[in-house]
Amino acid sequence: MDEEDEKKLVAAFTLGALTLSAAYLLKDELLSILKEVKGEEEKEKAEKKIEKEKEKKEEREGISVKLIKETEEKTYEDLWRGMTWEKLKKILGNRYTGANIMEAYSHLTEEERMKWRKALREDSLTQLDKQFVYLDSYMTLRAYPSRNLSIAFSQYRRGRIPFEELFRAYKEEIQKLYG
Repeated sequence: MDEEDEKKLVAAFTLGALTLSAAYLLKDELLSILKEVKGEEEKEKAEKKIEKEKEKKEEREGISVKLIKETEEKTYEDLWRGMTWEKLKKILGNRYTGANIMEAYSHLTEEERMKWRKALREDSLTQLDKQFVYLDSYMTLRAYPSRNLSIAFSQYRRGRIPFEELFRAYKEEIQKLYG
């Protein structure tokens, strides 16, 4: 190795050492820059996700608005009374996942549940209405304990009273709660 090669080698080592020293001294700044870049990427992903959720919500609301416009001539009782799976499918739109009362109940908004509650009449109850009353009684009891409804629900569940008695207790409790 001649003297020129040694100088180049020393210069390369010196330059490498200076680079490492500078990186060590600036590591906090470099890490914060990397975190900011990552944070911005995550923020962009979150914003995109929020935007997609807004689009889905607007689409659902659009369907609801469309349904409201279609059914403006009918009163809510006409639409909600004597509930069938076909009517429920029309009401839920793309939220409908099949003929399962638990899923349908969970997809209904509280406003939709109230409309269904108001439209229930003892003389026009369908099997689906009865399932709704049973499930809504259970959910109401979980949220608002009621002695009368609790007794009626428990006796109906055990087969000791007919559905009509559960329905009367349910309607009384709904009247007390929501007016």
